[in-house]
Amino acid sequence: MDNHPGSQADGKPLYFLPDGDISGNRTVICPTGWAAANGDTSALNGPTDKELNCDEFAFNATYNSGGMPSLAGGLNPVSSGDACVQTLASKQDGTVHLFNSDGLVPTWKEVCGRSAISGNDNSGSMAGFAAFNANQRLLDRDPYWLNTNMRAVCSVDSATVRCTMTANNQ
Repeated sequence: MDNHPGSQADGKPLYFLPDGDISGNRTVICPTGWAAANGDTSALNGPTDKELNCDEFAFNATYNSGGMPSLAGGLNPVSSGDACVQTLASKQDGTVHLFNSDGLVPTWKEVCGRSAISGNDNSGSMAGFAAFNANQRLLDRDPYWLNTNMRAVCSVDSATVRCTMTANNQ
């Protein structure tokens, strides 16, 4: 995305929101039922991964969240997740890829993103944040950087975006 939230290389930190979703940020970006209506269940990881989740970026526990209203200090407010880059995870040939949703091709000027992904992948992606937060003693509006240790290879044509995410250690 053009605003590069969390990128140290671009000098664009995320800003910590201590009480998480105090303004309903997640509901703005990920209303109830969005992932089920817009996702692909092939992305689920076995019988214990029972439902698709809507995963938002920037995180709802940041002032960078698209759902955080400007009156509450939001840096990238939108009125709906429809204004975000919209993707879904889909498994093809045993590999999970991200695709744009319903022919909606991103302009990459969007300030937020949402994706219908595996519930296990969603909960696992930020599993270490609580320990990071406790170790760093983040306070309201403290800046921090995001390093996902992932790389993406994306192809874009006039109707489709396809990204393959790979851990840097593989």
